[in-house]
Parts: sequence; C-alpha cells; structure tokens
Amino acid sequence: MSPAAKSETRLRAGYGRSRRSIRSVKRGPRASARRVEGVLARNRCEDLVESSLEAVGAWLSPPSQCARRSADMGEGTGHHDPAMSVRLPQHGARSHAIDSIGVERLLARADATLLAVASDLDSADHQAPVSKASRYLCAALGVLAEACHTALGGGKRTEAVGHAAARLALLTKIDDEVIDAGWFHGGRLRRSDDAELAHRVRTYLRPTLVSLSSGRAQTDEPRCAFAASVGQELRALASSPGRWARLLEIVAHGWEVQVRGVVALSRHPEQTAELEVAKVTAEISGTWLLMITMVGALPDTCRGLTSAEERAFDRWGWFIQRADALADFGKDHLGGLAHSYAGLRTYARAPRDYVEACRAGDVERLYRLLCDTEADLDCVPSDTRPIEQAQAALAQLGDVPAWLTWIHGFLLWRYLIGPGPRSIDDPRMSPFMNHIDAWSSFVAAVAAR
Repeated sequence: MSPAAKSETRLRAGYGRSRRSIRSVKRGPRASARRVEGVLARNRCEDLVESSLEAVGAWLSPPSQCARRSADMGEGTGHHDPAMSVRLPQHGARSHAIDSIGVERLLARADATLLAVASDLDSADHQAPVSKASRYLCAALGVLAEACHTALGGGKRTEAVGHAAARLALLTKIDDEVIDAGWFHGGRLRRSDDAELAHRVRTYLRPTLVSLSSGRAQTDEPRCAFAASVGQELRALASSPGRWARLLEIVAHGWEVQVRGVVALSRHPEQTAELEVAKVTAEISGTWLLMITMVGALPDTCRGLTSAEERAFDRWGWFIQRADALADFGKDHLGGLAHSYAGLRTYARAPRDYVEACRAGDVERLYRLLCDTEADLDCVPSDTRPIEQAQAALAQLGDVPAWLTWIHGFLLWRYLIGPGPRSIDDPRMSPFMNHIDAWSSFVAAVAAR
C-alpha cells in the first residue's frame, strides 16, 4: 500500500497515535563526511509521521511530541503505466534537454507565478523581504511538480500543480527569511538556551502552518492570508483525502526541520556533534524539495510517490544543502548561521582561526579557511557516482532527477564564481559543472527583469 493510501485509510478510520521508533545513533564530533553520508543513506534521517492531522497536532504540541515516527518501508502498490517508466541516463547525460529548454521553462514558471502573487508577496514578506533572485528561484521550482505530474501519468493539471508548488516554495521562503535572521535567533556563535530559541521559532511558524493546513488565516498577518490561500489551492488539487493528508505530513515535518535547523546552525560549533548538523542539513533541502515535488502527485495521477522515492529526497538534500552552504557561506555568516556543514568542517580543521574570523565578521578570511582546509570539498561528492545513484532512485519521476542535478550544480557554480579562492576549473569540482551556459543565462535573465 502506498504512503498516500495508508494516510487515507488512517485518516478515515481514526488511526490512533503509534509509538515512536527513533533510531539511536552514536554521535561523533569529528565523524568524516563519508561516514555521515553512509549513516544518512541507512537511516533516512529518522522517519515520516503517521497521519496529517496527527503531524500538525504534534508539531503544535510541546517539543517532546514533535519527533518523527516510524515510516512505512513498503513500496507504493498503485497501478503504474509501464510506458511512464523512464530510465534516466547517467550524470549529465540529460544536460542537452535542460540547456536547450530548461531556462525558458524555469523563467516561464517563475514569471507566471510572480505576476499573479507579486502584491501578496510584497505584503507578506515585509519583516524580511525576499530578494528578487530568491523569489525567482523559488517560483521556478514549480517545474519539479510539473515534471512529477507528467511522469506519473498526469498532464491535464500541469500548469495548476506548477503554480501551486511555486506558491508553496515562496511561502516557506517568507518565514525562512525571518527565522534565519541574526536579530531573530541571536547571531553567530550563539550560546543561549536551545529550548527557548526552539520555542520562539515554533511560535513564529505556528500561524503559517495552521493557516496552510486549515485554509483559514489564523491571524490578520498577510503571511497567514497567503498561507491560507496556498492551502486552499493545494486542497482543491488533491484527488483524495489520502494524498492531501500525505502532503500535510511532509509539510508539518518540514516546519519542524526548520526549527531544528535554526537551533543547530546558529549554535557555537564546539557544542554540536557533526552528525546532528549532517542530519538536519540533509532534511532541510530534502524535505523542502520533496513537498514541492509532491504537489505534482496531488491530482488523479496513476500513483503517488513511493516510500523509496520519498526517502531518496533526503539523499538529494544531503548533496544540495551542502552545496547551498557553500553558495551562501558569506551570507550565512553575516546572518549569524555560522554552523552550516561547511562551517562545521572548517571549524574541525582550524577551530581557533575559524572562531576568530567569525567573531570579527571577516568573510574574506573565512572563505580562505574554507578553501585552505579543503572543508569545501567535504561538501561535494568524491565523484559523480553518488549523484548517479540518487538519479536512479527517482528514475520513475521523469525529469525530476535532472532538475535536482541542475539545482545541485547551480549552487556549486554560484560558490565557485563567488569570492572564494576555489577555481571553477578545479578537477574535483569540474565533473559537476555541466550546465554553465544555462546557469549563466538564468542569472542574467533574472537580473534583467
């Protein structure tokens, strides 16, 4: 039985609260990137919640009620048309398709969504405005839902799922800009109480989650009105209660990941084990990209995502969020998030120099340390094989893995053309530089808008 079908059965039958099954993993502050990657591949960074109503309710409860519960490990059993089974070529082999039409598709998706929601966004993000570049990238990610919808036998609602997924991505970005700000979480190298900060983040995020899940604005804040309208749009797309329930499960978990992320990434590095940062690193992007993609399976496609496909997004999150930590290394430090995976690996190799540079806000020195210690290389797969394996895990989702590959490379490219000393021609980076013309065109097109 697929995850969505299980959710629907439990929702209708009043499925009770099940016991949590949390794996205990020994933490090691100096664990290697390779060991961490192996742990993540085996464990899926804990498991998925049981039902949407329980997930939202648990998230709104005290922290002890927010742990992720055991996932169903079975595959989806819904009918799948063999004609929809597309075997994805190896890393980079789909680059021609992405290069030739990808930029136009991304910009068309972003333009259509941003034109429709511009005034709502301007009102909703007044506390911490989302930049034009971020707006465009978030809105463009609606192509993930479109690709998923097409691959799973849809097609009639492609435009609708792309628009809804883009709005969901933008909604999460609105809240992220606030909770990631130094004035909100306390600044770099924070040593303040974790529980107090976690409570503050949950309190801030709560109205948005409730507004989204209920379709009714919980406060008079513009962000809640925007969240409610997104929730209404998503619910209207769902072909069954189970598919809507499953998406809400993932969304609720995504909100909790944001809480843990802010707490872990703003803390002083000496107070956190590497595995904690690695797990939340994988889940930040993994859960976010999963929820955006899952919008494509809300309408009456031949099946929803399988458990294995859902789990595969944490592997993609492990690649993409580490690349994002490199791309935003300077910005994160100025905003007080000094404890990204890139920062933690730099600290592990040059702790005194790293702390001094953080306290001084010396971004140029931080970039030198990142490169000189080769901590940046800990944020990149040793070769293309892990990417190829991640692509294969989502081979039934059409162009979804190709887009995820594009995003991963785009973030690494942003790092390499930035202020850091690492060369774009570095042989350890060059295998992932397979869409440079497309990335350049996308950035130039956004800047010209």
